[in-house]
Amino acid sequence: MQVEFVSNASLVIRAGGLTILTDPWYSGGIYYGTWYPFPPLSDADVARYTGLAPDAIYISHIHPDHLDAVTLRAFDPATPIVIGKLPHPHLKRAIAAVGFTDIRELTFGEAYDLQGVSLTILAPFSETSEGFVDEVDYDMDTSLIVQDAA
Repeated sequence: MQVEFVSNASLVIRAGGLTILTDPWYSGGIYYGTWYPFPPLSDADVARYTGLAPDAIYISHIHPDHLDAVTLRAFDPATPIVIGKLPHPHLKRAIAAVGFTDIRELTFGEAYDLQGVSLTILAPFSETSEGFVDEVDYDMDTSLIVQDAA
């Protein structure tokens, strides 16, 4: 397995012959131009990563630094999008609105086989690592475990 850090929460994970992209956000400022990917991406970097043809894209949650419609439009809308099965449809609806047609909602904690690579999405958490309770009153953010069969 190879894991390549791109920027912010975006990774390129290569496992079992598959390429999985996480939380691609490569466009300009969000939140009224106050947030930008870090580290900054050059135009060549953006072209390189949006030029990938990933076997799946994982989106952890609905915030625009994880679900960026501008970046996602660079990918084939038939690309499988992997998300956690949240108790509300917000994330799934937002991804469908971008034009993606293969949205796979995975049950938390259950391994899902993607062509020989195991994907498990962990349930949202309600506290930060420092113990502060999250102010969002519904489950929102998820995490991904990728296991290569080899």
